[in-house]
Amino acid sequence: MKIKLIKSSHAVGESNYHLVLTPAYRQDIFVDKLVRELTLAYVLSKLKELKIEMLAYNFGPDHLHIFVSNA
Repeated sequence: MKIKLIKSSHAVGESNYHLVLTPAYRQDIFVDKLVRELTLAYVLSKLKELKIEMLAYNFGPDHLHIFVSNA
């Protein structure tokens, strides 16, 4: 993976974030394949709207891991 640096008037760098999204009471909703597909489609559309790049994702039975970058 090539490193993309963001340049501004005062700084140069990159920002990567690891997000963990969980439903209320950590219910096992991501066991259902349709729920996983719909959730991923929604997250991808919002990330595209915000111009954020998804580098990786993974579902557990009760959570979603997303690794994103601002590049």
